[in-house]
Amino acid sequence: MKMNITRFAPTSYLHAFLLLAAIFCTASSAAQVSLDFVPSIVNLEVGETTRVAIEVSGVSSPGLSAFQVSLATNPALVAVSDPNSGFTDQVTPFSPLGTDPLCTTVRGSGSCEDPPWLLIESGRNAVNAVATEDPASGNTLVMTGTTGSAAPVTGSGAVVYVEITALAAGATSVDIIESVLADGSTVPSEITHNRANLTVNVGVILDGDSDGIADSMDNCLTVANATQLDTDNDSIGNACDPDVDNNCAVNFIDYIQYRDNFLTSGPLNTDNNGDNVTNFLDIIVFSNYFLSAPGPSGLPNACSSFETSG
Repeated sequence: MKMNITRFAPTSYLHAFLLLAAIFCTASSAAQVSLDFVPSIVNLEVGETTRVAIEVSGVSSPGLSAFQVSLATNPALVAVSDPNSGFTDQVTPFSPLGTDPLCTTVRGSGSCEDPPWLLIESGRNAVNAVATEDPASGNTLVMTGTTGSAAPVTGSGAVVYVEITALAAGATSVDIIESVLADGSTVPSEITHNRANLTVNVGVILDGDSDGIADSMDNCLTVANATQLDTDNDSIGNACDPDVDNNCAVNFIDYIQYRDNFLTSGPLNTDNNGDNVTNFLDIIVFSNYFLSAPGPSGLPNACSSFETSG
């Protein structure tokens, strides 16, 4: 199906989507719906390009009928582009092509590793695709609706496919700054959802603890903590932060809190390993830091002047 790529003035993006999806009168109650980059971290050399999917998960009935995603990044370090560029008269921009026979032609290789495109998995057709790219600002917008007699899709899968090109060395991110998911109701409602961003490391990026997080963005420099759990939001990750009272010193006062929370479940500051319970494993972390400062963290934090590198 031929897709027309329409250019809108910046202030009309959301208005265009609202016309496409009718009126969002209420938010659906679908729980745990999320919009995530897969993978969530990419490590590139300058000049290298990779493709990343944006996947939705947890969509329940009445399904997903349309979406809008706005992305932003640092244009000095990273470029975000349409992997279907040059073929948008034949395939939808920014869509994963899955088993589409055109996939190998569009990708320029003998095989196609694109994921299936969730939006059309139930047999509906993609319509009213909109794609805008502004390399100067680093902003990208993707929007697609569906039509057809089949029920809108439910479940999880890829809805957007983007190409990431590294332009200069450094650590940055591609952020979902705005997203709208429209359900399949007769009068579509917006699906409430969480969203996460993509971490992009370009060039020789130090990662001393090998947890996939560049040191400049790692909230525990010497303890591997890929989840970056930081219950008290002090920019020092739980894995290296037994300083419960945030006075930049791990001491007897903190021990009292560990004692009181022992074998208690929940997202507590005393849960250092992120298993949702304060137990002996967390006491070991506390003992390793006793009479020391928490951290170190690669992020600015109140205890930076007290931290040591190991």
